[in-house]
Amino acid sequence: MKKTVVIIDDEIHIVEVMVALFESEEYELIGFHNADEAVSYVNTHEVAAVFCDYRMPGITGLELSKCFKPGVRFFIISGDLELDLSSENTVFATIQKPFEVEDLLSVLEGLKHAS
Repeated sequence: MKKTVVIIDDEIHIVEVMVALFESEEYELIGFHNADEAVSYVNTHEVAAVFCDYRMPGITGLELSKCFKPGVRFFIISGDLELDLSSENTVFATIQKPFEVEDLLSVLEGLKHAS
């Protein structure tokens, strides 16, 4: 059974590229450009992880992370080098932009072993 991974970014091309790059036999990637739609989906479906841009219109990724049901593995993707979310219990990890494909593949590989 495939694990579902959600990508949230207001930039449509970023979502499309990430979905195309990481879709596989093991993962189904679902992209959202709208935060409200993403929250509704994640809170009503089983997902392995959420990758979210930090800066979006009207809401930050950190604010959005607090809208999800408990237990969601939430990853912030950000180009802000000053961003330190290590003390936030709703954020599993921060991935710095620009990132290499291998960085996200490594995170996905780690999800295989997560319960």
